Amino acid sequence: MKNIENEERKKYMLNGIIPFVFLISYLLLFEKLSQDAFRKSCLEIFWTWLGDGNMWGLILFFWVLTTLCWIGFCSMHVHTIYLAIVGKIQSYIFLGDKLSEGEFIVSENDSTFTVQFAPRYYSKLKDPNISFNKLYTRSYFLINSKGGLINSENFRLGNNIVMSFVQIIMLGFSLACINEMLEHFAHVKSATLHTKIDPLLFILAHFFLMYPIGLTVLWANSRNMKHGGEPVLLLPPEVHPGATLKAKIIATDLESPPTNNKKLSSKITYKRFLLEFRDPDIFKLPVYVTWYTRRYSDNNISVYRGTKKQKMLALKNSLDALFVKLEEAIKTEELISCTLDVDLCPIPQISGYDVLHLYEKDAEENDDD
Repeated sequence: MKNIENEERKKYMLNGIIPFVFLISYLLLFEKLSQDAFRKSCLEIFWTWLGDGNMWGLILFFWVLTTLCWIGFCSMHVHTIYLAIVGKIQSYIFLGDKLSEGEFIVSENDSTFTVQFAPRYYSKLKDPNISFNKLYTRSYFLINSKGGLINSENFRLGNNIVMSFVQIIMLGFSLACINEMLEHFAHVKSATLHTKIDPLLFILAHFFLMYPIGLTVLWANSRNMKHGGEPVLLLPPEVHPGATLKAKIIATDLESPPTNNKKLSSKITYKRFLLEFRDPDIFKLPVYVTWYTRRYSDNNISVYRGTKKQKMLALKNSLDALFVKLEEAIKTEELISCTLDVDLCPIPQISGYDVLHLYEKDAEENDDD
């Protein structure tokens, strides 16, 4: 435990030192510009401008904002390069998602097949897996020297190129504010300009010093980051359309899909259940598949009229009763029988559920209207 705490302390110290180094470098640059231009300190030039400079309040705010943004983005860039250097690419076997929280994986190089959990921050999770077809496929993660996961999205070359230009723009605006201070000092003091200042030269120097090297390192590492998807293990022969398998429900949540229709967005909600299949006589490694169905609220039912409303109310009550049974199964760890459809999606076999979907298509059509 003490070693882990020491490593975390070193990491936070490193993350704190990097911005400080950039801040000191920036102030030294300001001082050099001031000395080269007027043989004066940057502090004297700053106080002169602050005393009676035009729109000094707005420019000061803009200067501090752009400078801090540049320091922050540069620190992130350096940290990403560091992780790219020390990180290693490792292949894993995908075992399924944990709803929207992340995914279950196991390292291909792990002879003990110890199941690990990759939180959403580190995974490429978009929507939870609802079929057996994607299970036992290969996925890639970047790990640090201690075996911890690193968010691979940080290493995409396109993202870093965009961020590089953002940093250069922030530096350009920041140096433009310094140039305003220098010009104001020259005007007020009628000072002799010893060296003409061109912020563009510093921007170009910063670009050629920072980014070709950094982006090359990132490209060299990220070019091997594959999306995977190819099967590592074959699904057991017991997994086929029409098969009935036992599963344990281990988690549930609610999900509302995004939509451009604000009215519709508040109406549609899905109840999701995470199914765990780990029968050792069938599965070499446990797998996790999500099953979901529409959840209706009182507000959903209020849009219907007459006979249709009665039917939808009956559907809502039946689904609510089903959800109660499934949530109770989480507590009791009862195994639920699931039948696989033609797409190898598991369908829980709960008494009464087979007739619940009869009105769901009508409900969706009514929502579209």
